[in-house]
Amino acid sequence: MKEITKIAPAEGKLGILIPGMGAVTTTFIAGVEAVRRGLAKPIGSVTQLATIRLGKRTENRSPLIKDFIPLASLNDLTFGTWDNL
Repeated sequence: MKEITKIAPAEGKLGILIPGMGAVTTTFIAGVEAVRRGLAKPIGSVTQLATIRLGKRTENRSPLIKDFIPLASLNDLTFGTWDNL
């Protein structure tokens, strides 16, 4: 019999430290901020838009990943970067 693993819900802020402040980093941070403000949809974000299938296909149980796994919300992300020039 498989043991059921409980995952505690995310609490507080989640810090994301990114080396470099180039085009990819600034686009990523700007994209997250646009989604937070409701100016854009999180296109390409597996955690925000993708679903997970539970059981057989015929059971039609496919919740969003963000609703199934207790992840930190986009509003709880805090970014830090550095760039050595």
